[in-house]
Amino acid sequence: MVSSQPTRGGVVVFLTIFAILFLPINTTAFAKLDNGAYLVAAANNSSNKTNNTTNKPTTPKSKYEQQIENYTNKIDKGDRNYKNYIARGEAYYNLAREKGKGYEAIYDKSEADFTAVINSPDVNDKARAEAYEWRAEVYLAQRYKAGMSEKAKNDFLQAGRIYTNDQKYTEATTAVEKALAIDRNSGEAWNLMGNIESARRHYDTAISQYTTAIGCQNYNLYIIYARRGWAKYNRSKQVDDDLKRQDLLNSALEDFNESFNKQSSYEFALEGLFVTHFALKNYDDARNDFKRLSAKTQEKHQAEERILYPDIDPDPIIPILPIFDNLDGLFKVFLIAISINFLLALAYKFKTHTLTIISAIQELLLIVIFLVIVMSLDAIDDKQLVPMSSLQDTILILFLAYTLLSILENAGHLGVPIPDWLTNLLQNIIDAIRRFFRI
Repeated sequence: MVSSQPTRGGVVVFLTIFAILFLPINTTAFAKLDNGAYLVAAANNSSNKTNNTTNKPTTPKSKYEQQIENYTNKIDKGDRNYKNYIARGEAYYNLAREKGKGYEAIYDKSEADFTAVINSPDVNDKARAEAYEWRAEVYLAQRYKAGMSEKAKNDFLQAGRIYTNDQKYTEATTAVEKALAIDRNSGEAWNLMGNIESARRHYDTAISQYTTAIGCQNYNLYIIYARRGWAKYNRSKQVDDDLKRQDLLNSALEDFNESFNKQSSYEFALEGLFVTHFALKNYDDARNDFKRLSAKTQEKHQAEERILYPDIDPDPIIPILPIFDNLDGLFKVFLIAISINFLLALAYKFKTHTLTIISAIQELLLIVIFLVIVMSLDAIDDKQLVPMSSLQDTILILFLAYTLLSILENAGHLGVPIPDWLTNLLQNIIDAIRRFFRI
């Protein structure tokens, strides 16, 4: 008789069939054994999922972030070389461009680094100009903000000025061209381009750029007119055609007069009028220009002295023979010349048997008189009682020319061959100075 109770084996078979037909199976939760069988490994699979979540690898730093970290570490450790600030500012700039929208605040850090270099008193001009250019690029990258394009233009121009002063004309031109790319109607930029070309002695190009600057009508016209006048004056010295030279000088006069009419205190224009009238042999006009220039110089120095030394007696005693220090090059040449002339004069008198103590004293007395006159002019100029700067140089050149002429004469007496052209040159210099001052 068969029992109605199910056997243990039947139950197992039933449960197995039920599990296969009705329960979902996660095939990824099985582990394959060497004998081909499979085991459910849900616990291990869950553990793996947990480990994958907690040990997820971090995103690696970008090249620019790594550079920022490296340069920051150097700065924090005391290496405050300007190159570290420029390099870090450049890395911040590149990182902001790489990140794009939403990361504009990084530009502020870049700007701060370049500004630190610009404001540092210890950096050289090249580094400062480089920092200005980089900061301009930072501003330009944010040109969608109000005022940023103008800031970028100004920084490019400032870099151009520094490069020009350091005679790095290629770098200066590049910087100013970037400014013009922002604003083609910038009279200041075109004026600076003219200055660069003038420094290169490309006067025709400079004249054209100054003319463009004048046409912009948005920069100091009295400066540009004077600059163009000087470019024409210097160009006149390069041409051989007398008619063209005359035209250039007359055109330069027009520019200098225009500059003077717009700003009568502008000494650069008065100097241009003086040299141009002199080149045209208009000596009366040149003399008047000289007087006006001297008066302007006096007013300027008196104003500066009132600001710098408000408590100084305005009528100090003029020393006759100030201490011989801080001599300029021209005066040193004059001292050497009169010393040589003194020795040659003594040698000539010795050769002709006319050397006496009295004659030697006379030669020394002549030197002393020259020194008293020249040094007194220098003392008067230092005290600003009268404008003597240009007059002192002119008289010094006159004395120097006379002294050199005397050297040639004494050397000739001693048998030294002297070419006629050299003697004539010195005599022409003396005659020109005497005609100008009517002496």
